Amino acid sequence: MIRPKDVIEQIDKNTRFVALASCHFISGYRIDFQAIGKTLRERNILFCLDAIQTVGAFPTTIENVDMLAAMRTNGCWDLAALANVRAAFHSGKAHPAHLWLE
Repeated sequence: MIRPKDVIEQIDKNTRFVALASCHFISGYRIDFQAIGKTLRERNILFCLDAIQTVGAFPTTIENVDMLAAMRTNGCWDLAALANVRAAFHSGKAHPAHLWLE
């Protein structure tokens, strides 16, 4: 189980980027990525969220996420009906966010 406190305790003055999965692949435990992302944003640290196991199954608000990755694999039940799904999102300061599916 990854709690916001666990992530925040690990960052230091050298941390520039944090990447996490939105849930544990065995237990299904969903992390509080909103709280983690908010703290990282306040500290000007980029945050990448791998949400392939939760996007489509649960609301995925990306307000405090800089990059969202969702690459379909055979083990992902929520998008298993789709043959070829790749989604990526990047929130740049100078560019609008984009989301695409192939």
